[in-house]
Amino acid sequence: MSTVKTLGPLPAPAWHRPWFRYFAPVEGAEAGTPAPPAPVPTPPPATPAPKADEPLGEKGLAALQSERDARSAAERELAAARQKLQEIEDAGKSEQQRVDDELAAKKTEIAQLTVAKTRAEIAATKGVPVELLSGTTQAEVEASADALLKFKGPAEPAAPQRYVVPDEGGKPALGKTESTRPGIGTLRAAYEENEGK
Repeated sequence: MSTVKTLGPLPAPAWHRPWFRYFAPVEGAEAGTPAPPAPVPTPPPATPAPKADEPLGEKGLAALQSERDARSAAERELAAARQKLQEIEDAGKSEQQRVDDELAAKKTEIAQLTVAKTRAEIAATKGVPVELLSGTTQAEVEASADALLKFKGPAEPAAPQRYVVPDEGGKPALGKTESTRPGIGTLRAAYEENEGK
């Protein structure tokens, strides 16, 4: 006699049917409560469908060209107004202030060039790409290069060059990539060498 108890007419539990995990439970199905009625979707407001681009025609092209001309004229006027404003501001400054402004601009340019030079020198000595270096002082740039080298890991030694020896009695090719199949020129040269012996 079997000691396994059957469940009789009841279905097997859910863990015996793993495919049920793909079905979502229906809300309101628990305890025999009816599910709430599904809301009726309201149609979206009617908007006119966008029309495909149509050719502009003569009037459209003329209007487009006039807009472009007006914009370029406005940009020219803006540039002239900015230049006039700069002249007015410069006229209000003393000669010393103008010299100070030029000096400050030159100092910032020199500082930028010095940082670029430092980065290039350190990149060349350490073997790191310049774009990956950060920092403004030499110590900061060197620390950045060291961090990149540490991240990269130790350099693997290059494998020694293997000599290609097509035949034992010949000389090594030393990196030459000659074909081992003899061509007509190779055959003629070998024949002449053998005839000379």
